[in-house]
Amino acid sequence: MPLTYAVEKLQDEPIVIVKLLEADELQPSMPTTGADVVAVLDTVSEPVFLILDLGDIKISLDHLISSTHRTVGIDKFLTHPNVREILDVTTNPMLKLAAKGLASKAFGNIKAQIFDTVEDALAYAREQQ
Repeated sequence: MPLTYAVEKLQDEPIVIVKLLEADELQPSMPTTGADVVAVLDTVSEPVFLILDLGDIKISLDHLISSTHRTVGIDKFLTHPNVREILDVTTNPMLKLAAKGLASKAFGNIKAQIFDTVEDALAYAREQQ
């Protein structure tokens, strides 16, 4: 099953949500996702909280590493100047570990908060405003 997703900028709030809608497995190459996220980030007038709702996707370690490298190195939406903070939403232990791993030098020292639900991530973002 191909990766399907939605990118939404919440009205009147500095929050962008990227939601994976369907995916049997996260693909190592996601060119349209990154481009679509960057396109939204390019239009905002202030830095935003970027909520990545990864759902319950399955992923191999190889795909996880290649997807993370692509997101940081090629798509660059995690390091976009209009990203105030990254909020990952997942219950998958491997994806939680990957989010923590973004803080390493190899991935550019990117800090990401991790939440079990979108509601928790939204509450956090709204408290920080």
